[in-house]
Amino acid sequence: MEASESTATRVNVKDFGAVGDGVTDDAAAIQQAFESTSGAVFFPHGDYLLRKGLRVELREGGRTYISSGGARLLNASSEPALHIIGTHEGTAEPKSVSEHTFAYETMPLVSDIEIGGQGDCGDGIVLEKTYKAVISNVMVRDCRNGIRLAVRNRDVIIANCHLLQNRQVGVLYDNVSLHQSNVLGCHISYNGYAGIKVDNGDIRNIQITGNDIEYNNRDEAAAVCADVWLDASAGTGTGIREGTICSNTIQATLTPGGANIRLAGLENEEGDQVGLLAISGNHISSQECNILADCARAVAISGNTFVKGAARNIRLRNCRAVNICGNVIDAIPAYGTGGATCGGIQLSDCQGCLVGNTTIAGAKPQDAAAVIALENGRNCRVNDCIGEGAGEAVAVAVRGGEGNSVGEIVGV
Repeated sequence: MEASESTATRVNVKDFGAVGDGVTDDAAAIQQAFESTSGAVFFPHGDYLLRKGLRVELREGGRTYISSGGARLLNASSEPALHIIGTHEGTAEPKSVSEHTFAYETMPLVSDIEIGGQGDCGDGIVLEKTYKAVISNVMVRDCRNGIRLAVRNRDVIIANCHLLQNRQVGVLYDNVSLHQSNVLGCHISYNGYAGIKVDNGDIRNIQITGNDIEYNNRDEAAAVCADVWLDASAGTGTGIREGTICSNTIQATLTPGGANIRLAGLENEEGDQVGLLAISGNHISSQECNILADCARAVAISGNTFVKGAARNIRLRNCRAVNICGNVIDAIPAYGTGGATCGGIQLSDCQGCLVGNTTIAGAKPQDAAAVIALENGRNCRVNDCIGEGAGEAVAVAVRGGEGNSVGEIVGV
């Protein structure tokens, strides 16, 4: 089939008048193409300027598959370049899915296309009320947010994408109800204040795996930043639970108040708005705190490597049932000797937490004399750790609290 030829199941945007020269406003022609098919929409090679965002209404257009032969959408509007809107109100369970959704809306696809922002533009891609959407092999740069998940979605996959230099966030879970989502194999870098941010909502089964998430602290005016940020502190949803942050490279540059991974739950006695998480097998480095958790519960931090946590490598506040085991924290000389490159571990006002089987080498904490500090905790334990090259630092300091204990610490 020729690149310019449309069929009953695939339309070519150039057949509807799109030019793709980067100068002509192609929004109206492309919108007509979307409204004229219940199948695939194809963009031949070219730059397609959008002075108005594109809306893909799945109820009207049916299953939609968006792909290209090396095309780029240039978003010059305040709206999302692609806003894909479904009608799914159910859960991920098949019996909750309507016959209409199964027949006409299941698995909208966006693949093999680049979205670039111009000026103070809107988001790259927004998904709303979709079921089993897949975004793959897509690059989004210089937009407000790269990919924004809004209102309600189920079973979203974001794979093999580049989310680069967006003004705010690479992937934003925007107060969304979303169970079963996977972000895997992506480069998410140089975004304004977060690489991946979950901003409250109703989140279950979130998997962040095999990504390179780096330097998401480009906005110098941002009060705080994080490469991965799970924030349920506003309590506007049911919380963020049941997830993994595994096998990623997560690093940045030192930023006041910055963290590579930031967990924030509600300030309540239960502390369970963020939890049931595994943070495992990652390399995490080069921020004020590598992991900063406030009011999190039931978190396993294991098998990670850390370097250059200037204030602390791991800092927990008001957390419950967190295990920090089997990690390696090392101030490797090749990573620079100026200032503290290994801040150690601090637990403040925590309950039932464990630090064990962890190596901490070359720690020089900025804010305390202890490599591992327990402050005002209850029933927390430190055991079977190795601390080397800490100079005058104390291995473990316990201040206040009750029921805390310290076992064997080797090397300090």
